[in-house]
Amino acid sequence: MANELLKIEGVKKHFPIKSGLLLRQTGTVYAVDGISLNVKAGETVGVVGESGCGKSTLGRTVIRIYDPTEGTIKFDGKDVTHQTKGELMDFRRNVQMIFQDPYSSLNPRRTIANIIDQPMLVHNVSLNDRRKRVTELLDKIGLGKWAQDRYPHEFSGGQRQRIAIARAIALKPRLVIADEPVSALDVSVQSQILNLMSDLKDEMKMAYLFIAHDLAVVRHMSDRIAVMYLGNIVELATKEELFDGPKHPYTQALMASNPVPGMGRRKYRVVLSGDVPSPVNPPSGCRFHPRCPFAVEKCKTDRPVLRNIGSEAKPYEVACHLVSSKTHFPGNQALN
Repeated sequence: MANELLKIEGVKKHFPIKSGLLLRQTGTVYAVDGISLNVKAGETVGVVGESGCGKSTLGRTVIRIYDPTEGTIKFDGKDVTHQTKGELMDFRRNVQMIFQDPYSSLNPRRTIANIIDQPMLVHNVSLNDRRKRVTELLDKIGLGKWAQDRYPHEFSGGQRQRIAIARAIALKPRLVIADEPVSALDVSVQSQILNLMSDLKDEMKMAYLFIAHDLAVVRHMSDRIAVMYLGNIVELATKEELFDGPKHPYTQALMASNPVPGMGRRKYRVVLSGDVPSPVNPPSGCRFHPRCPFAVEKCKTDRPVLRNIGSEAKPYEVACHLVSSKTHFPGNQALN
């Protein structure tokens, strides 16, 4: 694909569990377990799912905070999966991250100017250019030059997240991974931050990998949406198609339990029961089958693959044995 910026194929991230006096491995956390996804230049791809499904781990693996256990990560056609710290410099210049909690992601001992300046210092931008860029960024995020000599504790949560955004875009990256960027903020502030991110995306022609658990936030920000469950993507489509008629029972259950403004009173038949299984000991077959009211015997033994049930020009990918382009899944009907 000519304008494909990020491409990940079969990415897994497993964490060993060690215990005992000799710290021997006694288990494995299957946090991300075989994800394939791409982000086009200038596109926002949302990743949504319950807490513990592996969303944040996916983001940190893509940016190589975590080294992937398996799979490949390509940026602008170049494989960065096994690059060393020195080799990753160019990748890190073009890919930055906004973390969830602005209270812990900013160094309390540094001034705001030093915080925003740090990425440019690491990448050898001249002092004069750094100072100009800091002033420009503070104006861009709605604070101003007065903020540069102050410290993080002097700002509100929303202002801190604006500073974190300024730091992330200081090097003019082509892709920003946003890990729950508004979930730690008051509802009244969330829309301001989302609008700022949208404006910056249009102005700087950036792409976002936007991670969140709130369907309304993901719908507002995304062009395409990937729904994650227990380390896997179960559904991937444009936001219009996904919200018009979700195919996977897990997506339907999310929409039933988390109403989205503008969808009226529509409810889906799928109601989740039980808790999310442990990623240490995930179920066999379809990971969702213990909680799925439509599960059949095949769901318990065979793991469904993410496959396209749409067209080549307009793909719609679902990982479910009961869904195809020719069959009508019983949970698809909305109740008015």
